[in-house]
Amino acid sequence: IQEMVDSLLEKLATTRELDVIEDLAILLPTMVIAELLGVPQADCRRLKAWSDDFAAFIGGPTDDTEDQRADAAIRALRGYF
Repeated sequence: IQEMVDSLLEKLATTRELDVIEDLAILLPTMVIAELLGVPQADCRRLKAWSDDFAAFIGGPTDDTEDQRADAAIRALRGYF
């Protein structure tokens, strides 16, 4: 996990800008889960987007657009794994 944090903090060294929530707090758990599942780090943002769309669907009432996004996310996750 420390190596993952270090890689995320390297962004600060090159850009001198870091959004702690977006670039660390949200991405780090996704990176850890990806590592446990054997997902390459390069695919973390896709995994996060798919899981967010699916979580919105199971988290409460959704509209047609959210239903379609969740369906697409589920299909993408199934195809990926």
